[in-house]
Amino acid sequence: EGDDDNKESVNKYQDKMKDDNRKRYMKKKEDEMSEDEKKEEEAMRALNNGPTSDENRSCQDILCCLLFIAFLAGCVVVTALGFSQGNPDLITYVYDEDGNPCGKSGEAAADYPYLFLYNAVTQLNSLDTDLANQAICVKACPTNYNMTTLECLPTSNVPECKIEKANIFLSYAWLKKVCVPSLSLYDEAKKNTSAGNDEGNRTSTELDTEYNAVGGLINTKFINGDKLFDYLGDLVTVW
Repeated sequence: EGDDDNKESVNKYQDKMKDDNRKRYMKKKEDEMSEDEKKEEEAMRALNNGPTSDENRSCQDILCCLLFIAFLAGCVVVTALGFSQGNPDLITYVYDEDGNPCGKSGEAAADYPYLFLYNAVTQLNSLDTDLANQAICVKACPTNYNMTTLECLPTSNVPECKIEKANIFLSYAWLKKVCVPSLSLYDEAKKNTSAGNDEGNRTSTELDTEYNAVGGLINTKFINGDKLFDYLGDLVTVW
């Protein structure tokens, strides 16, 4: 008898909720509505809790839920193995033409954290864009055209860290990793040129061209989003 009373109370509550929902959707008083309008409002009320009635609701995807939990557990395991047995820290460095990580503690280039592309200006004329194989680790990016002897880790192609003056570009360390053209330094160089001072035998027009062209070349080879899959490939290799 107690169960019957509880069931009756539940039914009354559900009827009340349905009636409240129906009234909520009513734009007019019920006695002012046509039969079609009543049917339309009833249809809207029926969808208040979705197309499935409460009594027919149940968990339908237990297997998929279990598979998803197993997938998450697998992700945790793979991540833990990657950090414990791999070396993901390697992808945070840039490398010179001999494969030395610039600025990595304990390595030969530990004191030379920045990558300088020593042939970038010449490449603009030769259309040679193999920048990665023509780079050295330096202690500081060149900020004037007289810095033709850089403090660097010698490589097989640049044993004495001497760079042709024609290949020097005014730069700063982008993200403290790669030497890229500096707009402020080029603006200052153009002012000096206009005042009659020598800036690497470049005119103001040539300085503008160099800034835009070298910056575009470096962006294409190192910073562009098209390199995403190359970076992901590096991640797989070091992990």
